[in-house]
Amino acid sequence: MAALASLSLGLWFVFSLIGLLVFAVLTEPFNLKPQWRVRLRWVIVGGLIVFGYIVLRRILAIAPPGLF
Repeated sequence: MAALASLSLGLWFVFSLIGLLVFAVLTEPFNLKPQWRVRLRWVIVGGLIVFGYIVLRRILAIAPPGLF
């Protein structure tokens, strides 16, 4: 992203969250649930909340001022 001059904190966060979700799905065990997987769920939930905030800010930046 830095090579394309499109580096921003929001884009970096979104791509990191996507990578975390892919990692979580690909490494999910079948039989047992280790303790770190339970804590990982809270990290993912927090990431999704921040992602929703980023999306909401983008929508409000694009929308006309009197719409909301």
